[in-house]
Amino acid sequence: MTKKNKVVLDMSNNQINHKVPLSGRLSYGLTDGCGNLLYCIIGSYLLYFYTDVFGLSVATAGAILLFTRLLDAIDAPIWGFIVDHTKSKYGQSRPYFLWLCVPFAVFILYNYLKTLNK
Repeated sequence: MTKKNKVVLDMSNNQINHKVPLSGRLSYGLTDGCGNLLYCIIGSYLLYFYTDVFGLSVATAGAILLFTRLLDAIDAPIWGFIVDHTKSKYGQSRPYFLWLCVPFAVFILYNYLKTLNK
């Protein structure tokens, strides 16, 4: 048994706990932190884009962003259920990253298309 793959048997509830090394925990944390940083940057720019470039009022832009957060609160558990029940040779979530990256890129491009046509 190596130090990286330490397994601890907890006799109180008959579960085996795998100890994740610090490097693994840091990589998961940094990945999530960078994803959230990217989300904040895009969200901040999107508010600027809607108000100053697209010409929406601040209230309308805020309502759009609020609606998308409410929609996300509904569809995130649904996607979680779908991913948890996915059986694929590529894993649980990797097929969705592969299949949905192109439509996501198209919708992001379409979102800013007004400024590209000027």
